[in-house]
Amino acid sequence: MPYPTFNGISLLWSKSDIMSRIEEAISCQWEKESFSAGGFLIDVALAVKEKWKLEVSEKTVNVSLPLDFTFKKPEGLFSVEGEGGIRLDICCRFEVTEDRNIQIDADLISHDWFKTPTVTIGSLDIPFEFLANIIVNRVKENHWDNWMSTFNSVFNISHQLSELQENYARNIKISQKPDFYANFFIKQWVFVGFQDLSTSVKLILYADYEAVISDKPSPYQPQKIVCVEKPVAELMSRKTHQIHFFCSYEGLERILMLYVNNYEIGGRSFDVEKIIIRNTSVFEIRIFLRSPLQGTVTISSVPFFNQEKLMLDFANIKVDVTANQFLYQLSSPIIEKIIRKRIEEYVPILLADYLLEMKKMVIDMAKSKGILLSVQTLELSSVKFDISELSAVFALNDFEVSPHDGNWLLSSL
Repeated sequence: MPYPTFNGISLLWSKSDIMSRIEEAISCQWEKESFSAGGFLIDVALAVKEKWKLEVSEKTVNVSLPLDFTFKKPEGLFSVEGEGGIRLDICCRFEVTEDRNIQIDADLISHDWFKTPTVTIGSLDIPFEFLANIIVNRVKENHWDNWMSTFNSVFNISHQLSELQENYARNIKISQKPDFYANFFIKQWVFVGFQDLSTSVKLILYADYEAVISDKPSPYQPQKIVCVEKPVAELMSRKTHQIHFFCSYEGLERILMLYVNNYEIGGRSFDVEKIIIRNTSVFEIRIFLRSPLQGTVTISSVPFFNQEKLMLDFANIKVDVTANQFLYQLSSPIIEKIIRKRIEEYVPILLADYLLEMKKMVIDMAKSKGILLSVQTLELSSVKFDISELSAVFALNDFEVSPHDGNWLLSSL
């Protein structure tokens, strides 16, 4: 098993989107409540007009929840009634559990008045802090567990990464004829912490992932994404983000079929029955023709990639034509020479322009799928002709990915 490589990634969410999810979840659990304590009848409700607050710092998230309340103490002529607004400040600390999940350990660290309690009927001879303690205790006894469940759900980062992966990065078709599919699988990640950006929250993490483009859709279901602990100092050296490209020889055969069919030599179009590609001691392409001759064209060579010149070249090119008809058997050497000359017009293949075309194609295809993709630099690190497939490794230095609605932004570090 290869040693995992962790690359820096940031994930940006809007604070308003996070808070709306928290508000919606807590509102479903508790909108208004009446209870008695300490001789008072108290009504507490979520404050509709007051803004909820969210602040983050490293491995903590602070949520400030506003509550409106009224209080009554019925004692005939000495009855007391009043109202106020209290804000509960909750600190959520993120910790990695033994089963490699993120768990929130939260405390209600403080409270203050966003609307100082006022008495509308009668007079109150006890400090208002007495009422605050009653409300805080009620929250802890009756609602704290549900609130913790809400926070753990909203900030279930592994689950959210899985959702992004499933919805935006699983078997995304990035081209047709030939068909190619993109897949992005996160295997494990390291939680570094949060940054507070005023209107948004940035999550900084290092991910061990696999980004693949291939001519076949991935049959594998993504595995559970787990969080692991590693010293951040070991991860901070900048690494290039890599995309692995695979094209099976069956897929390459289909691409060549599209290209070679109706290809002309000597004024005659090729009518191809099938193409077989294999790579043993040499790389070999065998083309079975129906016309202009019934027979086969076999092209063999030794391919190699020059990264410095960004060039794909082919050494020891050999062309062999085997014709079934006697007339074409006589002219086979001439046809071989024509085909070889055509091949030499195209090789070596300079790949710089193809890289630019590929970059544009992927960006345009992502846009058609509702994804905005920005790539600063796309480089080609390696090209290999293996036994059953052509493989390549592309390198990205800087990129950003987001949906059209802008709810989140994934970018490289």
